[in-house]
Amino acid sequence: MNLKTSTSLTLSIIIALVTIGGYAYAYDQIFGLIDRTNTLKDELRTKELRLAHEQDLTKSADTTSEDKKKLSKFFVTKDGAIDVVSIIENSASRLSLQYVTNSIDTIDVDSLATQNKDLLKLDMTVSGSWSNVLRFVGYLESLPFAVNIERAEIVENGGVWRLGVVFSIVKFK
Repeated sequence: MNLKTSTSLTLSIIIALVTIGGYAYAYDQIFGLIDRTNTLKDELRTKELRLAHEQDLTKSADTTSEDKKKLSKFFVTKDGAIDVVSIIENSASRLSLQYVTNSIDTIDVDSLATQNKDLLKLDMTVSGSWSNVLRFVGYLESLPFAVNIERAEIVENGGVWRLGVVFSIVKFK
């Protein structure tokens, strides 16, 4: 082999090795960038999910405040017990019923104490026509408060119907 051929061959081998090294370096750099891009994409997705979650929580908090306002209307206010009893007694009068409020008690219930609420418990007796007594029961059930009828007893005596009812309403302390 002559010198010129040998030099050309050596130079070709060196160029090939440098080219292969360049390709290896570029390959390593490209895949490193791809890995970094994938990592950044994952971080971006995580941040987008976190942001979406925070927006959902904000929406929930906004709608919850309206729901809380609506929900608070289902309970008697701290000073509203007398008003509620008066409303119930007036409804009995409007239905042409004779009524007696036997007892009014405020009862502390452990499960409500943590929510700053207790029960207003009423024991009433109303008497009158069958239809008006049933209307009164329907009225109690449709009060805009959380009413729990604990006991109801309807008795007929000489064409007059008498309802003995014990019920409770949740109220704020």
